[in-house]
Amino acid sequence: MFAAAEVEDAGVQEDLEITQEDAWVVISSFFEEKGLVRQQLDSFNEFVTNTIQEIVDESPEIIVRPNEQHYGGDDAAAGAESQEKEFRIRFGQIFLSKPLVTEADGETATLFPKEARLRNLTYSAPMYINISSSEWARDPDSGELVEVDVRPYDKVFLAKLEGSNRTSSGMAVKMLGPRGTKVGGGKGARSVAGSVIRVSLPYVKADVPVLILFRALGCVSDREILEHIVYDWNDTEMMEALRPSIEEAQPINSQELALDYIGKRSNQVGVPRAQRVQYARDILQKELLPHAYYIGYMVHRLLLVSLKRRREDDRDHYANKRLDLGGPLLSGLFRWGGGFVLGGGSSTKIFVNGVWVGVHREPQQLVSTLRSLRRQLDINTEVGLVHDYALQELRLFTDAGRTSRPLEVETTVNDAGEVSSEPWGWGSLVSQGLVEYVDTEEEETAMIAMHIRDLAASREGRAYTTTYTHCEVHPSLILGVCASIIPFPDHNQSPRNTYQSAMGKQAMGMYATNYQTRMDTQEEEKKQGSLVVEHIERPDPSNTAGLRHGCYDKLDDDGLAPPGTRVSGDDILVGKTVSLPDDPTGMQRFNRRDASLALRPSEAGVVDQVLLSQNEQGNAFVKVRVRTICIPQVGDKFASRHGQKGTVGITYTAEDMPFTAEGVVPDLIVNPHAIPSRMTIGHLVEALMSKVAALVGQEGDATPFTDVTVDNVSSTLHRHGYQQRGWEVMYNGHTGRMLAAQVFLNPTYYQRLKHMVDFKIHSRGRGPTQILTRQPVEGRARDGGLRFGEMERDCIISHGAAAFLKERLFDVSDAYRVHVCERTGLMGVANLRKQSFHSQVHKSDSAIVQVYLPYACKLLLQELMSMCIAPRMQFGPD
Repeated sequence: MFAAAEVEDAGVQEDLEITQEDAWVVISSFFEEKGLVRQQLDSFNEFVTNTIQEIVDESPEIIVRPNEQHYGGDDAAAGAESQEKEFRIRFGQIFLSKPLVTEADGETATLFPKEARLRNLTYSAPMYINISSSEWARDPDSGELVEVDVRPYDKVFLAKLEGSNRTSSGMAVKMLGPRGTKVGGGKGARSVAGSVIRVSLPYVKADVPVLILFRALGCVSDREILEHIVYDWNDTEMMEALRPSIEEAQPINSQELALDYIGKRSNQVGVPRAQRVQYARDILQKELLPHAYYIGYMVHRLLLVSLKRRREDDRDHYANKRLDLGGPLLSGLFRWGGGFVLGGGSSTKIFVNGVWVGVHREPQQLVSTLRSLRRQLDINTEVGLVHDYALQELRLFTDAGRTSRPLEVETTVNDAGEVSSEPWGWGSLVSQGLVEYVDTEEEETAMIAMHIRDLAASREGRAYTTTYTHCEVHPSLILGVCASIIPFPDHNQSPRNTYQSAMGKQAMGMYATNYQTRMDTQEEEKKQGSLVVEHIERPDPSNTAGLRHGCYDKLDDDGLAPPGTRVSGDDILVGKTVSLPDDPTGMQRFNRRDASLALRPSEAGVVDQVLLSQNEQGNAFVKVRVRTICIPQVGDKFASRHGQKGTVGITYTAEDMPFTAEGVVPDLIVNPHAIPSRMTIGHLVEALMSKVAALVGQEGDATPFTDVTVDNVSSTLHRHGYQQRGWEVMYNGHTGRMLAAQVFLNPTYYQRLKHMVDFKIHSRGRGPTQILTRQPVEGRARDGGLRFGEMERDCIISHGAAAFLKERLFDVSDAYRVHVCERTGLMGVANLRKQSFHSQVHKSDSAIVQVYLPYACKLLLQELMSMCIAPRMQFGPD
């Protein structure tokens, strides 16, 4: 009985053990609660809920005093009394209303994003703030200002609060060699022997020795300064590195001399010494943000790098980056305008958001307490805790923009079996301490297991470490949204995954579930505005000037092309007219001018939907959606999900395609040479898995970093009666004979990309030209010319086709002729109508030569003349 009970307990324990498959419960709960853009929404909500009010609470009250004025006669006493008053304005609670729209008739209605998108309205909400004002007057008895009148809160519309940018210190610390060369701890760093440390300060022309800066801040003795920089008195190497700096600052041995030293090197020239000292003191008080302890810490870190005890900080590391989301960006636009204890060498320095706030003698206990508080939600779950043993520092981060990610906590993984048995959400997992957020800097102080089985091996002593602190929820979470769509990305060459991550955004598909009620597509909506009032109507040729060359027959009487109308290039979609001013002579034939909207010459399709609405000013506007049916054709671009992109080379009818014994006809034939050099093995594994999934009738798991292998998939395929590697015997579609080679034929997901030949094809004979150079404009949308660049020119030169080259670069581009004085080589004056030609220098005494040259060349010659450079053309005897 005991043995049976023991076996039963072991079975229960085995059921409670969490496995890698249980990770999907955690992942599903995260995306159900957080989604993909929750960080953006939380950032904005934090700004609206807390940050705005904090900014207002930090802002001081506004004091308004009457301007000094002269009062004469009987008004003198009243004037003096009014000048003894002041008014103080305080800002109180902020209130945010719902988004509203005010129509042209003054009616106010609630605004929703859908309506704002369709009507081109700004989705904004009014904000109000309580303002109280008080009047203060001078008490005749005490002579002090006292409050005499208080006005209650008034809710005032808050349009915008202006403010300045965040202030920052302009101080920089440098280490210079004996001849002023910089010394660092990176590659090629020089020895620190004989190097001095200097500081650059705002409004000070020359660099200041760091010890003189310390003395200017009040730390006069060498010992006091060294206590700020060297934390271990037995560190003779660092002491020796500071020797040149100590000797350089030896003549400046008092605070007064140090301030005068800084003042002499400032912008103040020819002023008394007292004024120089005061100016230097003002610079240190207003421009130098770090205190003496922090400056010493900066020098200490610099010396660690110079002595090669630490590497240089990596500015590209994500721990040193901040992502500005909506909240911090908006707070920057919205914003207006302690004691310190130093411990001994064994104390740990405490930093909060980079500010040194104190020291602690038991850092391990402090870190443990803070982590337990974070896991119990007593402090915010996104606070970063970094315990740096080497530097004896504890860095806490609460600032916005840090990148963090969730990890399972190692000490609670045993209890995580309850996750799969209880319907917990993501919030429950975080509040119970099973999962916690770790930012990029704290991550470097953690030991993270890749799989849960690694934790089990660690407990049994079979892993290379026993100090795991966290475990990945799943290894595949290293991938972003676009890369997560790739099946088996761990079997591909990495650049191919990068290519697909970019191409996935170009795939055609249903971009939104409400696409039928939206007027925008994948591209941004093409908006057209006007500075004059336009009337939507069908233009009347009898009274409308400037009618376009397009077809107006497809417009209804209301001036709109109805849905279902087939339209092509230059057809009018919306008829619009503009009223012309009245002609006082009465001789005016037209009283309207055409301003109709036409389809682009290169476009064609069917009118799908027409939206007629009003903007905020009460003016009518219209949106027209045109749909186009795009049947795949030669030149259209397709791609698999593995960076295997290509264009259609030829199309066949279904009966001409090869087929299998089962009658399966492929949709796509891919050149096998696309596989070996690109090494997209995931493409092949996806095809095999897809065939197995179709045969079994279940979903196939293509998640990366799992235990699925090609051999597993192949053996399953073989058990269902197919060749294990996915080969098929196929037959010629024309002759019906069996092909000599077997063909890899399997289902594969392919994307149709938005790059289609119908929207790329372009040619031009004549067309618009640029005003400045008189060369054809560029771009298919503007009916531009075709680019003939340097490489094309080189190719034609190599063929020796000189006449074709002249035609492309001159005749069909910007051919021009000028008349040049033969004696001066400068352009002359020609009157072609009168056939008169003369030189601007020699008048009629010189022969005039007609020269054909590109207009861009003529433009260059004239631009050189504007710079007083006279380019002259020379002519041979012929």
